[in-house]
Amino acid sequence: DKTLRLWDLAAGKTTRRFEDHTKDVLSVAFSVDNRQIVSGSRDKTIKL
Repeated sequence: DKTLRLWDLAAGKTTRRFEDHTKDVLSVAFSVDNRQIVSGSRDKTIKL
């Protein structure tokens, strides 16, 4: 879907939602220090 979600796996709950893409999210990458996330979407955008 168009939403990127971060999960607390121990609690089984979403901790953060990012809803900036207008089409499906196809890829996600985290920085080495886990402070940044980049996502790519079918809407031909990359979000940081």
